[in-house]
Order: sequence, then C-alpha cells, then structure tokens
Amino acid sequence: MKYIFKKHYSFSWAVFYVFLLACFLSPSISLAQIIGGETGGGNLGGQTGSFTQLWNPLTGIPTIQALVAKLLEIVVQIGVPIVIFFLVYVGFLFVTARGNPEKISIARNAFMWTVIGGVVLLGAQLLSSVVENTVRQITG
Repeated sequence: MKYIFKKHYSFSWAVFYVFLLACFLSPSISLAQIIGGETGGGNLGGQTGSFTQLWNPLTGIPTIQALVAKLLEIVVQIGVPIVIFFLVYVGFLFVTARGNPEKISIARNAFMWTVIGGVVLLGAQLLSSVVENTVRQITG
C-alpha cells in the first residue's frame, strides 16, 4: 500500500512539471499586445495588412547590464529585511540559550550563517556596481 501512494505521489509531481513546462514553453500562451487599434494596420517590411507589435514590459531597461542591475536591486530589497529578521531571531536564540553550551553553539552557528548571507547579498551588489562602473570607464 505504501508503494502505491509513493508511485501516485511521483505521478502527481510529474503531471505538475509537465503542466509547468506547457505553461512556460508553449508559444500559444505567449500573446502580443496589439498597438494601434484592433488590426494594427500599416506597412511592415514591404508587406501590407495587419500586424502585431510586441510591447516591451521592461521600459527603461535598455541593456542586459541594466536588467541584471535591476534584478539584483530587487533581490537586495527583499533580502535585507530577511537578513534583519534572522539577526533578530539569532538574538532571540542567544537570549533563550541561558548559558546552555549546546544552544549557544546553535545560536553562534545561526549568527555566522546569517552574517555570511548578508555579506554575500551586499557583496553581490557591490561587485555588480564595481564591474558596471569599470565597463563604463573602459567603453567611455
């Protein structure tokens, strides 16, 4: 009986992954926004008739570097409050340890990994800005 549930469980995950694959990779789901009315109209490359233009949702982001910088900015904006939350949690662990060496060891380990996570988060943004500024200086 256990094997049947395990087999059913893996089948449901397989169906879920196939559904995700169909949603994200199927061109029939990707729709273009029509600009300039219902049919578009106009002349495109010598061809007459209706056409559809794609609308760029990333306005103000002209390059890949700007896209990476924007994504990194979003990650930092989400990550900094998480790091602050975990620093408060680590403080709670230290307070509740009450001198117990095992609990203090757990709290120190959690503090170390929280600080490492914060340094990696802020270091990634620093490294990105340094590389971006260096490339700007080289290219003029």
